Amino acid sequence: MEHYQRTLKNVPDYDVEHSEILLYYIRVLEELGDLSEALTVLDRNSRSRSIVDRTSILEIRARILSKQKVPEADEAWQALIEHNPDSYESYRGYLETLGLPLGKQ
Repeated sequence: MEHYQRTLKNVPDYDVEHSEILLYYIRVLEELGDLSEALTVLDRNSRSRSIVDRTSILEIRARILSKQKVPEADEAWQALIEHNPDSYESYRGYLETLGLPLGKQ
């Protein structure tokens, strides 16, 4: 992925394909357990608007912060709930971060 990123030149803003590749790269880092690097890549590329899916940005950020067990995790889940109040999974993540796990459905 890093080699692929070095080959890119002049990626236009809001390039959906590039955005999806970045999200995939972040997911791979997360699954490998490199949470701090995954969060760094997510934050850097969301600020530069290379990642266009705002919901995915919020979901991944909340999930990674929860795995890191940092206080900012509950704020990240709250932001996700505000962004998409109809998502049951967002409420589940928030409550689990608070220590109130719900059963899987």
